[in-house]
Parts: sequence; structure tokens; C-alpha cells
Amino acid sequence: MLETLILALMAVGVARVTGECSKPPHLENGFPTNKFTFETLFDVGTKITYKCNLGYVFKKEMLNASRSVTCKEDSTWTPLAVICEPKTCGNPGSIANGYYEATNATFGSKVTFHCDRG
Repeated sequence: MLETLILALMAVGVARVTGECSKPPHLENGFPTNKFTFETLFDVGTKITYKCNLGYVFKKEMLNASRSVTCKEDSTWTPLAVICEPKTCGNPGSIANGYYEATNATFGSKVTFHCDRG
């Protein structure tokens, strides 16, 4: 048991010395575009670019921010500087002799149409 613990600690130390990074940062409502599905360690200089999930876009105020992270020599990733937010769907339209109710008009929102009385 003690030998296993020592070996595990040595392995962590080797990863730090060689400058490898562990899993890249998670992007809520987004994903890495690179195909590193089964990777657990990444070499220094590895660059991973992100994309938003279907129905989401990069936050407008952050369009010029970096959409990627890079593994640094100190075994950390550069900061992920973007946020994915729901797309705006716009006005759902109108219906003759009726109206609609909606809390907002973004991806995943619900719009309920109602007919006028009569």
C-alpha cells in the first residue's frame, strides 16, 4: 500500500517536471473542437480551441476574447476567456385575433400563443 502511494506521488512529480497539463478547462454550453476525447495529459504548447453547443453563441461582449487555451510550462492552462450564452430567437411573430406570452426569446425558451375571446 505504501509503495503504491509513493509511486503515485512520483508520477505526479514527473508530470509537473515534464510540463504536462491535465484535462483542459470546462466551458459551460460549449466543447473543445479538437479531438482529445481520450487524452488525460497534454504536452506544453498544446492549444485547444472551443466552440459553443448548438443553440448557443459566444457572449457578444467577449467576441474578441480568446476561444482557446494553451498548456503552459508550469502545467497549467491559460485562462478560458469566453462564455457561451443562448442565441436570441427574435420576435416569435403575431397571430390574428390573439397574442403570445414569453419570458424571453432565447434558445430553449417557451412561447405560448393565446386566441382572443370569441
